[in-house]
Amino acid sequence: MNAQTLPQFFELIRSGLWGAKADASLFEGGADWNSLARIASMQSLSCIFADGAGTLPKAFLPPADIARKLYVVTEGTRRANLQLNAVLGELESMLRSEGIEGILLKGQGVARNYLVPEHRMCGDIDLYTGRDYRRSCELVRNFGEQEGREDESEKHFHFKRRGCTIEIHRYVTVSPDPFKNRRLQAWADSQLGDPSKLRSAEIGGSMINLPPVSFDSVFLLHHIAGHLIKGGIGLRQLCDWCRHLHVHAAEIDRAALERDLRSLGLMNCWQLMGWLAVNRLGLPEEEMPFYSAAHGRKALRCLGIILRKGNFGHYDKAARRNTDIHFVLRKIQSCFIVVKQEAELLTIIPSEVLRYLPWYLLDGIKRLFTGK
Repeated sequence: MNAQTLPQFFELIRSGLWGAKADASLFEGGADWNSLARIASMQSLSCIFADGAGTLPKAFLPPADIARKLYVVTEGTRRANLQLNAVLGELESMLRSEGIEGILLKGQGVARNYLVPEHRMCGDIDLYTGRDYRRSCELVRNFGEQEGREDESEKHFHFKRRGCTIEIHRYVTVSPDPFKNRRLQAWADSQLGDPSKLRSAEIGGSMINLPPVSFDSVFLLHHIAGHLIKGGIGLRQLCDWCRHLHVHAAEIDRAALERDLRSLGLMNCWQLMGWLAVNRLGLPEEEMPFYSAAHGRKALRCLGIILRKGNFGHYDKAARRNTDIHFVLRKIQSCFIVVKQEAELLTIIPSEVLRYLPWYLLDGIKRLFTGK
């Protein structure tokens, strides 16, 4: 990877995100297309990257072998999105026929903010059913033929149908810190408990309930901050957040947003990631509430971690776990990995690490005794 690779990468991502032509002058000296494509793959942004690369003049386009790989990934992503949409539509229709109104979290709802929704790398279906959680779980057990293992955590019931991973949520999120968790649950209830505040969109042939704009503005950032501190986050999640803030800029109540961010202890992470959103991903500064140029140095250190670890930390060799060992040894192994990760983050987001780590360790000790 040469000195121009990262500037070229971000130029193509910005082009794919916002629809403007990439600056061809950055490619006049050539490009390491293998490295560029590898970074895009690590960040789950291959389709957005391909969209940006496609705006370059013919003389600067990627070589044929890279172009073919990008085409295959883009077509596969398009089909996966259509399949996920179809399963989501069927699932929602089935639950609604039983009087249950689920709320779609992240995923296919957020994809609608993109210029080409089918070019967002899709994951799973996260459906929040709240008070109807138990009955929802009973119903989905009979939804299609079981594929693989089904399990339940404190937060959700996890299963697979028709090649799609689905999670039915009791809670939208949880925190090992009981004080923060109470604030999170109260905030989520206030945002999602009133049906009149919900949005809706047609996905997969069904009308799907979506959270309020104010919820997604905070929740998408909370998801980023949570995964950053627990092991790693990819640029795809930052792109989701950028597109949401851009599309809904006129609808965001900044006073209410500031109140929620401060209540949930998220303002520092908001401004760190906000610097990256503006200065690397191209979100207009006026569309980034509470933007702070002073966070640039630490934001770049966060970016280094993001680029090294890849989407959800999957490329972090130091965090790979041995799953073929005893439960207790697995927990001890996980503890050492997390503590090492927190040590790296301590100089970047010290208050967040110091609030999170003691409760994580206490939760780990509890799980050693409960076997969960």
